[in-house]
Amino acid sequence: MRLGAALPLPAPGEATPDSFLADAARRLANTGYESIWTFDSIGRGETSPDPLMILAVAATVTKDIELATGILQIPLRETVDLANRILTAQLICGERLLLGVGFGSTKADFDAVGASFEHRFELLDSQMLALRTLIETGKYQHVDLTPWPITSRALTWMLGTWGKHVSTAARHYDGWIASAHYRTDPELATALQRYRQAGGTRAIVTNLVVNKDSDFADIRVRLEHAADIGFDDAVVVFEDATEQTLRAVRKLI
Repeated sequence: MRLGAALPLPAPGEATPDSFLADAARRLANTGYESIWTFDSIGRGETSPDPLMILAVAATVTKDIELATGILQIPLRETVDLANRILTAQLICGERLLLGVGFGSTKADFDAVGASFEHRFELLDSQMLALRTLIETGKYQHVDLTPWPITSRALTWMLGTWGKHVSTAARHYDGWIASAHYRTDPELATALQRYRQAGGTRAIVTNLVVNKDSDFADIRVRLEHAADIGFDDAVVVFEDATEQTLRAVRKLI
């Protein structure tokens, strides 16, 4: 099982150097993590940098590590503008970019941008056709983005979801992203079985939190279980991403 990590962010109100994000990306790459992840929220009363911009920063200071969103909330954004931003991120990140997308689950995000939380499922379904077409060809209806021909490999699309939409991830996306934040290990195992039965391939479990001042016993158990039940990747989130903690957790897998 591959191990990735969410890119650590500055603590609220903490004075940080301009190179904070770049330095954090380098540390993750240098300690052997195989992917760097960014999350997406807005309007929750906390600092939440744009996920695609963060990945662009990480791309410029790393070489081989995968760069992923987990997840980008599609219904929060206008489709053509988002396609242009994704193409820009792809220009910078190249084939390392993994685009995890999803419906969103927090009403505050939708209220902040004036989007409909109640219709988020329909919004994503209606946007994805246009978004995929724009990314693949640069054109959709009257829109022509004329993208730079940067890679021969198609962009990797992962759906972050739960419940009945797990089968959608298996049938219409390149993989599934499951959040472990509110799910027990048995619930993850059951959902993963449904995903595999529907023909799903790559499965990634995210939001495995490494608590501050932990002896790593809890995260060790969760990582071992994720590997045992068949997840292809696990993504940890650090409350305190010291060099010592990064190395200790990396050695668990």
